[in-house]
Amino acid sequence: MSRELEDRIAAAAGRPISTELGGFDEDDLLVFREGLEFILRLAQKADARAIASALVEIREHGERSTRKLGVARGLVTTAYAYEKALRTLEDGELREAARQQRTHYLAQAAARYLRAGSVRAARPCPHCGARRRG
Repeated sequence: MSRELEDRIAAAAGRPISTELGGFDEDDLLVFREGLEFILRLAQKADARAIASALVEIREHGERSTRKLGVARGLVTTAYAYEKALRTLEDGELREAARQQRTHYLAQAAARYLRAGSVRAARPCPHCGARRRG
């Protein structure tokens, strides 16, 4: 995530709450999903509101950074952000919503890997659920 975008999100969230939440997680497994993971943590600490209109658009183009992630890594990374949220969510409805989102993104990733003939990549995700013990 760019420093400028990180600063804009932190300013919108309010510096004190951003600092309280520990800022943005720089876990490599969250590449290009740091903002989503931060927003999921923020929603647990502050009132959240749903709105009907889009606030931002994602422009599709050949040079988009996420295109460099390969067939489905972006989907797996999004699922991982929801997996991290599940570790701390206590509210039953929010946990169920996060589980549904995680499942959706993992299913989409699996479908893409299978369509690409990359069955090896469709094996259990090392980022989600139990971590490998080393």
